[in-house]
Amino acid sequence: MTFSMKRSEIDSDLMEVWHDGQVIREISVPFLIRKMPKSFESLEKIEQWLKEREWKSALFSAYRWISMRNYPSVLLLKKLELKKFSPSVCLQVIEEMKKNGYLQDEEFLQNEILREFRRGYGPRYIELKLRSKGLPAGKVRQIISDSMQKERIQQMIAKIGVRSDRLAKQKAIRTLQRRGFDLDIVLKELI
Repeated sequence: MTFSMKRSEIDSDLMEVWHDGQVIREISVPFLIRKMPKSFESLEKIEQWLKEREWKSALFSAYRWISMRNYPSVLLLKKLELKKFSPSVCLQVIEEMKKNGYLQDEEFLQNEILREFRRGYGPRYIELKLRSKGLPAGKVRQIISDSMQKERIQQMIAKIGVRSDRLAKQKAIRTLQRRGFDLDIVLKELI
């Protein structure tokens, strides 16, 4: 008994399993398969081969993405799930990448916080941005101290060029609050 497989003409995410000129089963395979054996000995061999293909394809995709830029495990997991790999394979790939030392979540988080701070954003804004990406925001206050905020606020005040009138100060306060700086520190620096 030999079995063969080919992509369904109706749905590109389905593979049809053929035996004796008839479709006997449809299997969901949303990921890309470039080369496929012409025949299989049994349905179990097909399923085993598909699991191996999915694992290799997911691992290849993860390595390719990591080679282009640094990802935390949360974002890499989301990216793999968007490519329609099964959840178990996605988790296995993440564990493999962590085991090999390619995912350093703490380092990524620290770099992301400092990058946003250098761009002129305060801790509240950075915390919201990290939460929106699904990353933990608890480290922001540990990395950005009050003295760092004061220094950055003074730089931004110098850049904005705040005059001594009340309306200019109110505008500067609103601007710095929108950028995520703590109100009490902003008020201390402007008043």
